[in-house]
Amino acid sequence: MKKLIICCICICLLAALLGGCSKSTSTTKTKIEEASLFPVKVDSKWGFIDSKGNLVIKPQYENNFPYFHEGLAAVKINGKWGFIDTKGKTIVEPQYDLPKESYIMFSEGLSAVYVNGKWGYVNDKGKMAIDPQYDEVHSFSEGLAAIKIQDKFGFIDTRGRTVVEPQYSNAFDFSEDFAVVENNNRWSYINKNGKEVYHLDGHFQGIIPLQSFHEGFAAVWINDKWGFIDKNCKLVIQPVYETFDAPAPRFSEGLAAVKVDQDKCGFIDTTGKIVIPAIYKSVKNFKEGLAAVEDVGKYSYIWGYVDKTGKVIIQPQYEFTSGFSFGLASVTINSKEGIINKTGQMIIQPQYEVAIPARSDLVQVFSERGNESDNFGYVDLNGKMLWPQQEKK
Repeated sequence: MKKLIICCICICLLAALLGGCSKSTSTTKTKIEEASLFPVKVDSKWGFIDSKGNLVIKPQYENNFPYFHEGLAAVKINGKWGFIDTKGKTIVEPQYDLPKESYIMFSEGLSAVYVNGKWGYVNDKGKMAIDPQYDEVHSFSEGLAAIKIQDKFGFIDTRGRTVVEPQYSNAFDFSEDFAVVENNNRWSYINKNGKEVYHLDGHFQGIIPLQSFHEGFAAVWINDKWGFIDKNCKLVIQPVYETFDAPAPRFSEGLAAVKVDQDKCGFIDTTGKIVIPAIYKSVKNFKEGLAAVEDVGKYSYIWGYVDKTGKVIIQPQYEFTSGFSFGLASVTINSKEGIINKTGQMIIQPQYEVAIPARSDLVQVFSERGNESDNFGYVDLNGKMLWPQQEKK
């Protein structure tokens, strides 16, 4: 199972981290919102600027988790972790340790904290809401959080009451009223009462055979192929699709990316009808009405974008691409990243090792891979550097 790893600054990784607290198997869905403050590093200390490049919270922290969730951000000072608000006021006093490969953030009014080898939860007033007693925990999702006691996962509510007794070897967060759990190679969906509503038995060679629900459907792995069930746990799209190198297929904006055969990918709708022909080497999920597709170029495979009718909106021409966020996407040309808008106009010329839309009017850029925490800055959509990139010490 994947381990959630501390993310210091990359916005692209932030979205993946919105759920889970310790060595979590979280798959919590996220809602990406425009941030108002952004982390910066000065002389080994972290602070925050606004979208205009103004320093709002002076650099004073030894470390941080880069963005605010529910108005609070985790920061480290004097070796201990706590939380501040967007004005820099301390809300949760820095007093908590944090194991490696773990992170903390607020979700549904609570954040996990680590005390004397056990996890509990504090509220957004800084008060201990659920006493430390768990070996591992996830963030709250849909009112429940997965917790681990003596090698078994169960679920608690926001008052700390046990809703599903610890009994599972693996547990994922609730999504659209169901959670994926596993015990002794039996993978199941359970509802919020802990009742099993669907299951698959067997060894799946590293594949998680039941995926979280998205837009009312969930991918299931049957006879080495992917299909989909609905929320009545009825198999509505037959298992005929190959596995991706990327995560399992799921619906996004009404369509699901599927792999029909080797190097043949396209999109289906919720009835299972192929609405964008499987003519691409690879495809990515729809985001903001467009999906990245990989086509055959003169010398290699290249990426472009299509709309939901399959019409090519931005011609394949890039070495790599991201999905759109805030109307912007990262693209790679000659191994350098830049930013385009949804018409394909190049907003930021390809010149950075990494370029990531931070919001609709701000881009986070990196001058070097592998040492990102010391080599990043922010530019506006005119390419003006709002916060200087940090010089390598």
